[in-house]
Amino acid sequence: MTYRLNFPTDVFDTYKQLPELARRDLALALVDAQQDPLAYSEPYGQDDGIIRTVAQGHVTAVILLGHDTATMTVLTIAYAGTPNSEGGM
Repeated sequence: MTYRLNFPTDVFDTYKQLPELARRDLALALVDAQQDPLAYSEPYGQDDGIIRTVAQGHVTAVILLGHDTATMTVLTIAYAGTPNSEGGM
């Protein structure tokens, strides 16, 4: 089952400000997680199967899984690169 991706406006604004390669890395991680969120993510704190993290390269996102509604909401994004390492931010 493919999960529907939900980006709150403020989190999507953060995504748009990421350097291009970080945006690509996060997009790839989220696409994989949409197909099988438990297989392509890690627990965030205690493993409750609901709050998870996805990471690739220098970017990590915390996601909220709505198993009953097949939704995946991006709660926050963290970027560990430097502003100039990928051409901006």
